[in-house]
Amino acid sequence: MRIILIGSLVCIALSGCGTKYKNVSNELPSAELVLTKDYADGVGFGTASMQSYTAYENGDCAKPVLAANFTLFSKDTKTLRIAAGEPFQFLGAMADIVGGSKTTTYRCTVLSKFTPVAGRTYAATMIGGGTACAMTVIDKTTGETVEGLETKAPDFEGDRCKKPKS
Repeated sequence: MRIILIGSLVCIALSGCGTKYKNVSNELPSAELVLTKDYADGVGFGTASMQSYTAYENGDCAKPVLAANFTLFSKDTKTLRIAAGEPFQFLGAMADIVGGSKTTTYRCTVLSKFTPVAGRTYAATMIGGGTACAMTVIDKTTGETVEGLETKAPDFEGDRCKKPKS
């Protein structure tokens, strides 16, 4: 995971990395997931804030795909088309970098999983900062938290998360 997070942070800092997530075909049952940046444009004298979202192919932790990066120079949202009727698992990561005589980086990650319903639109937002954060996922059709949403601090092993135990 450190490799993914460090790579994401380097890409964000350079603002030159594109995302690799491939939207589900229009011909398959799908839903929309709107990933949202939830911090004020966080760059000041000696400080910076960043967020990224990583999707896991087929809900499998073994195949991470960068879905969105948010920095001072990026849009505030990114919309993904995701498969309906099967679990969708994704990781949100936040980093606050505070400079000065010593640079300190505070990181926080949340692993989320839910099963989207065809035709619905969902909004995911990382909230908090520093070392304390959470993920909200709202069904925009109902305005309620997604039914069956699972969120947790990830249990990392090497550079990937462990599959949740069934």
